[in-house]
Amino acid sequence: MKYIETILILLITVFLLSCAGAPEITSSHKPGIFLNKTDKISIIPSKIGGSDDIVLPDALETEFLKYGFNVIERTTVRQMVQENGLDFTEILNGEEYLKLGEVTSVRYIVLVNSRISGLGVSSATMKVIDLNDNGIIFSSTYTQPSPDNPNYINFENINDTAERMIKSLLPIVK
Repeated sequence: MKYIETILILLITVFLLSCAGAPEITSSHKPGIFLNKTDKISIIPSKIGGSDDIVLPDALETEFLKYGFNVIERTTVRQMVQENGLDFTEILNGEEYLKLGEVTSVRYIVLVNSRISGLGVSSATMKVIDLNDNGIIFSSTYTQPSPDNPNYINFENINDTAERMIKSLLPIVK
């Protein structure tokens, strides 16, 4: 009997530790607002810099397309901005997103900020901004326990993270 109790306690402990070390997504949205799949969107890194800045946005772009969204490639958006004599990086860094709405046909931008560690994402945020009024209609945060955390399991790969983030958005999609 003592042997069975010990095994049960061990199994419960392993289960609880594995749950505590799993990635977590929290999200929030503007009440009464829905995202229409037919509206044009563009997935853009919140900062322009190293190659790590575009890894998750690229994976998210694939997921948005998989779920039937009308995605406009960010290089097309950049080109439209430059054709109007504006600087894409300055607009992003200055958080002047309304300017994107004025010079492009895009209705929403999905701003993505991520931290890549090893083969996966350690943390990320995704904000959907309505370019008609600069309002954030959806925000999601992805967190993964750090390797120093005793509950750490392993990083998900980037595609798994992108899929989790898209699934957190689906409740407000028409």
